[in-house]
Amino acid sequence: MLFSTAIAFTALLTSSAVASPVRRQQSLKFDLWNEKVRGVNLGGWLLLEPWITPSIFNPLPANVVDEYTLTQQLGPDAAKSLLTQHWNTWITQV
Repeated sequence: MLFSTAIAFTALLTSSAVASPVRRQQSLKFDLWNEKVRGVNLGGWLLLEPWITPSIFNPLPANVVDEYTLTQQLGPDAAKSLLTQHWNTWITQV
């Protein structure tokens, strides 16, 4: 049974076609296939992760990795103060 499953899986992998993007006929205001699309990424604003916002996590112990552990380490009032300052300054007008 295991042998036949492995053969079927191998056959499936080797017979798969190479994926290619599907071109849709849509009215776009830019050439999707040849122009860069630029946007805004809000990662690190409402979902904190040490690799996105190291300035918040670097001064803290290594076990502080999110809002929950940040609040456990600093206490609710200090965590709220730090996070409010972060939220209010993450997006700025240029």
